[in-house]
Amino acid sequence: MILVGVVIPFYQEATGPLSRAVKSVFEQDIDASETQVHIVVVDDGSTVSAKSELAGLAAPDGFKLSIVEQTNAGAAAARNRGLDELGSSADLVAFLDSDDVWKTNHLKAAIDALGTEKQAGFYCCDHTRPGHHASYFELIGVDEFLRHIPGVADKNLVRLSREDAFGLFLRHVIAQTSTVVYRPSSTRAVRFRESMKSAGEDHLFWMEAIQASESVFISRDLNVVCETGVNIYFSQLSWDSPGALRRVADRIRCFSTFEKELSVSGDQADFIRDKLRRLRDQFSFLCLRAILKRKGKGAAALSQLRHDDPTFDHWFPRSVLRVTIARLTGKFVSLQE
Repeated sequence: MILVGVVIPFYQEATGPLSRAVKSVFEQDIDASETQVHIVVVDDGSTVSAKSELAGLAAPDGFKLSIVEQTNAGAAAARNRGLDELGSSADLVAFLDSDDVWKTNHLKAAIDALGTEKQAGFYCCDHTRPGHHASYFELIGVDEFLRHIPGVADKNLVRLSREDAFGLFLRHVIAQTSTVVYRPSSTRAVRFRESMKSAGEDHLFWMEAIQASESVFISRDLNVVCETGVNIYFSQLSWDSPGALRRVADRIRCFSTFEKELSVSGDQADFIRDKLRRLRDQFSFLCLRAILKRKGKGAAALSQLRHDDPTFDHWFPRSVLRVTIARLTGKFVSLQE
């Protein structure tokens, strides 16, 4: 018997998305005599109550639904609470955001892939986001990335060594949260960094989980649909978003953690340093932009990053100078992602 834990962090402002997400789990094509699924919904102080929305929704045979509540602490803390609720009981753990849905074969595909190799600890697949992209893998060019890895170019289910997967995921955010299924026995100590509330906490989790695994599976199947709901990251992509500086600050924290805590090769260390320089320049640019527009919204993000990053006073003045000179000399290149 395989026990799959499903962690759903929940914070929404309208009814509908959560019940839709949970129903997509109930509709998974699995054999209840072989696989049991325990869904943990973590209500992260949501405007809409998870208990109210899911009242009357009965779990079918082979499924268990638990709801836990906490004061609002962010998606990372909610996912960690879900992992804590599951404890050591789950053989596999899957993540599902409360505004996303799975196609009926998602869990079976992940179980089949990870079941072929006990040392494989991480699985993800392609996803679609209606109105934005039909295939995320096509959008970011996954086929081009994989072309450089021998023996995987034409396969629908790609097995990567830990080293190949680590290098690939370092440079490109391949996995969207709702596509990930992993084996916690090999990554028991891995948790989401709760200090990163706007970006980066998932990327760092994937990297640590991959580094703890012997191999990784990537499926080209479009088994996840990302629907519309509260999305912190996407709401902060615009330069004019009040959270834009927080998003970039969290990405700086993420890559600074890569630099300090992960075991990387020389080329990977060079990539991280270059990425940090560009992220720091983006942060400096957004700070200057906020000042020139007389918006004080960036002060808190700047102060918090300075508190968290002991190297801040070293790189920030240099970055501001570099961005200012580039702007004044006409050599400025847009830093928006």
